[in-house]
Amino acid sequence: MLVFKKKHISSHYTEGEEWMWKVDGEWKEYIGPTIKYRNDYFVGEEINQHVFLNNKLTKFKEEESSNEYDRLKPKYKKDFIEPQIFIYVIRDKDIDSGKYKKYFCYASHLNEVKQIDNDTYKYIKKDNTPYHKFYRAVELKLGLKNGDYDRNVTTINEAAKIIPNLHQYVAADDYLWEPFRSDKNPPYIPEIDLP
Repeated sequence: MLVFKKKHISSHYTEGEEWMWKVDGEWKEYIGPTIKYRNDYFVGEEINQHVFLNNKLTKFKEEESSNEYDRLKPKYKKDFIEPQIFIYVIRDKDIDSGKYKKYFCYASHLNEVKQIDNDTYKYIKKDNTPYHKFYRAVELKLGLKNGDYDRNVTTINEAAKIIPNLHQYVAADDYLWEPFRSDKNPPYIPEIDLP
């Protein structure tokens, strides 16, 4: 067990742009009480073995991607086409084939998700300029039948590992969509809780 001598401990408080710490594997800015033990800073008001081993603070630095994006902007602005929002609508040929595709991109420097078209998806995947590294794109291959529900959920969950918060941008119909046609009786669709 570690023993912490009081002569090496002092309390402080940070109001921002001073310290960062790791939360669920991601670096976050820390604002609040800190403890200085020897030459290191830790989260909280008391030092103990758990705090010493798990809550060490690191000097604050702004997200590099944002700064680097701004630095590259003047040089590559003409060479990079900023993705535009595109809302996909199910077409008759999708209904006939029983499947369709949607595309999304994530801009890390803006922390922004957009639905995009197929051409923009291909453009982002080309990685032609240093700008491209700030974007991640995914293709969702989705089915239109009730039996495609599990596959649709898996597809969306896998894409959400690449694009954070993708679930907020995917429509409920993308999980389960059964085409209703006026010449047929609508099929029975059971109620399910969507993720």
